[in-house]
Amino acid sequence: LNQSQQLPVDLEPEFEGTIQNISSPTGREAILTCSVKNLGRYKVGWLRASDQTVLALQGRVVTHNSRISVVHEDFRTWRLRIRQLRESDRGCYMCQINASPMKKQIGCIDVQDQT
Repeated sequence: LNQSQQLPVDLEPEFEGTIQNISSPTGREAILTCSVKNLGRYKVGWLRASDQTVLALQGRVVTHNSRISVVHEDFRTWRLRIRQLRESDRGCYMCQINASPMKKQIGCIDVQDQT
């Protein structure tokens, strides 16, 4: 094989941009967006940063919290959506790629009390 016929090397997955922190009132919804390129065979997970609770893996929600959903768009965008925000949702959330070494990005939600 000459140079031009070699099989492509597995590209390392990378984040595109950063997760924007958001602020939202209780009762509303919050959406954190994580963009990944070159995901290949790796998987994307969302975790609560404070206690490392896994909320979703790929497009599947694994927490028993029915207010949480994941939207997967255009192969590279993963959105964590939390409906009917509560005070207890305040905090940081981690978008993680199960590469080796593991890669992560963190975005935080500030929940504002409506009283």
